[in-house]
Amino acid sequence: GSSAYRGNNEWHMPAHPVKVVDAVGAGDSFNAGFLHGWLHGWQLQTVIAYANIIGAWSTTAAGGTAAFCSPELLSKLADTWRIAHRLLCSED
Repeated sequence: GSSAYRGNNEWHMPAHPVKVVDAVGAGDSFNAGFLHGWLHGWQLQTVIAYANIIGAWSTTAAGGTAAFCSPELLSKLADTWRIAHRLLCSED
């Protein structure tokens, strides 16, 4: 999971559940996901949710980037993000 703070505001996102194969690169992947959302101007709650999913997803295959190299796994990741994004947007 992750938390973010700005002024008096705080956001908390639970860990995204996955079957962990290898945790190498999870932090780097989280950071990449965070920066992607931040640079696209997303709301902070959406940014940390996306970063959580990307960081968790990186642990589903051996090595830091293998989970992002399979078209099948990327399709599942995209489905996961679409569902999570719909839920986040419905809370706004």
